[in-house]
Amino acid sequence: MRVSTRVVLLLALLAMAPLSAFAQDEGVRFYSVGAHFGGELDHDDSWIVIGLDSRILLGFKDLELNPRFTFRPFNGGSDAQIDVNILQNYVLANPGRFHPFVGAGLAIRHTALDAGDAGDTHGGLNLLSGTRVSMNNGAHYEPFIQGQYTIINDSVNPFTIVIGVSFTF
Repeated sequence: MRVSTRVVLLLALLAMAPLSAFAQDEGVRFYSVGAHFGGELDHDDSWIVIGLDSRILLGFKDLELNPRFTFRPFNGGSDAQIDVNILQNYVLANPGRFHPFVGAGLAIRHTALDAGDAGDTHGGLNLLSGTRVSMNNGAHYEPFIQGQYTIINDSVNPFTIVIGVSFTF
């Protein structure tokens, strides 16, 4: 099976994960979907990244499942990364607008080159932290900022900072 076919299959699984979690009614529920934009700080050229982000509430201990897709085009190719993270939300003593979280997870990163090469795929681990900003009562969106460090064997270990918005259901 070609690497690009595997990436497409993983993207399909990522897209279906929120739907299967939404179908269950045992505290696990699909909570939000959003987009993010930012930069991968380890590169001189084409450091801009864009991506999709979703959250699934796990129903206990303020834990969330966070499937994500991030894409970075660069001169001569592109990087695509699929993440599945577990996030721990922190409840502050004086809750306000900011809702911090930390997390860890798994990553699959595929680098494709325009030269016709099959590319390169590596697995890795994510460490991340960030905060969400609550809007006025009744708002169905949350801006967020997040930093993520991905540890990949035999490849560059990218550090990414993104800002984005999640739309809640």
